[in-house]
Amino acid sequence: MRLSPNTQRYLIGALCICIVFLLVTGAIYVGIGFAQWARVPRKPLAEATQAPAQEILVPIIPGATPEMPPFQVNPLRGDSSLAAKAKSWTPAPLDRTRATIIALLDREQGPGSALEEVLIKVLRSKGLKQDGKAGFTVRRYVLPAGSAETNERIAAIAGAENADILVPLDLSALYACLEAAPGKRILYCTSGAPLLPRLPQVTGIVLPTVYGGREDLGQFMRLVLPPGRRFAVIFEPGDWASVEYKEHIAEFLGSENLEFECIGIDDSTPMMEIADSVRNRDATAVWLAPGQTLSRAGAELMSYVLLSRTPIIGFAPGQSAQGASVVLGPDWVTAIEALADPITRVIRGEMPGSIHPTVSNSTIVMKK
Repeated sequence: MRLSPNTQRYLIGALCICIVFLLVTGAIYVGIGFAQWARVPRKPLAEATQAPAQEILVPIIPGATPEMPPFQVNPLRGDSSLAAKAKSWTPAPLDRTRATIIALLDREQGPGSALEEVLIKVLRSKGLKQDGKAGFTVRRYVLPAGSAETNERIAAIAGAENADILVPLDLSALYACLEAAPGKRILYCTSGAPLLPRLPQVTGIVLPTVYGGREDLGQFMRLVLPPGRRFAVIFEPGDWASVEYKEHIAEFLGSENLEFECIGIDDSTPMMEIADSVRNRDATAVWLAPGQTLSRAGAELMSYVLLSRTPIIGFAPGQSAQGASVVLGPDWVTAIEALADPITRVIRGEMPGSIHPTVSNSTIVMKK
């Protein structure tokens, strides 16, 4: 049967409409699929990092505690006169009519928020009572970023707020305690050893840096970071502890034959400018050295760096949730548990200077 010309035209038109419909529908699905793919962030690390987040305990020296480095005067800060002044101080007895106030001196995004309850629990396990006569109270204080502001805040904590034992959680806060409150007992818990002579009112726990000469750390980093990475190491030239960390990071990267460039920042540096500097240097990974500025503004900097999907190695456990691909930092919980022993002895009457400082023998490595 032969179709009429009109019928043929209708069939050809219907066929064309069907073809156009299929093409349009296919294009829409392809577009949606591409948009979904584009929104999926690229994996910043090698395939090995696709495993669930975990914590790996890496002992500094398995089964042993490293010897405490000898105390020295810190040449970068010119602390000789400060040390001499602090050394001449004669501690006054603790006020036994009230609870001993223990002040955790922390920074923004510092470890103190997770340590307050840990310290309370361990002190109670040693037979001390919370509050009341001969008891204790633990309070966490977040210190400001600037040196002058930090000194003023510590002076207020030691004075008007009657803190008896100061527990600085970084080296710059420790030196601020000696400047602003030399008449208080100071039991530090810091990364890196303080460069000071033995002082009658000072002792503490040292958390070693996690970089440099660490074969196990090198193996771990080779596992999670593909070869050929070019690192931007961000540090604070005005913070001598940050400079020390930067040197350890540089030593480690050099031992792994990895390219790196160091970028210095301070309080006045816009974080967006630093992120732009990282991109201009063609850095494919960023390593943050701990310091006051990065403790305060690290989250802001990370948010800008992550816009270019650049992997970040951080130093504080909370930075993992903020987008850091790997976090290398001290095991603060183990250290604060160890610090509870000298704190207990000081509350019961011993002087800090009679208790030799000790070194925490473990480091936490968090992988995301």
